Amino acid sequence: MNAKQLDDEREAAGAEYVAALETLRKAFVRLNAVERTLQNQNCRAAQLRTFHFTRNRLEEGLRSLQHSEFVPRILIQPWQDEVTAVSDKQIEEFE
Repeated sequence: MNAKQLDDEREAAGAEYVAALETLRKAFVRLNAVERTLQNQNCRAAQLRTFHFTRNRLEEGLRSLQHSEFVPRILIQPWQDEVTAVSDKQIEEFE
């Protein structure tokens, strides 16, 4: 490979990395939201085996996935806000 090919490969890999992190975010929100809903007293109030980390640990873990060019900052608050919004909607629509 020459330098141009390596630069192109880096760009492609960076784009794939960004997409993979978005896939992770969506899956985290989906799973965390439904588990939050299932634990709600007005729904099922189930005791579930769920994520074992605390918010601080999750934030530290996400920070380690940051990349200075492709994903310079990952904040946990938007992830948690989306979990809450999705779960609140599920709770409101629960029959």
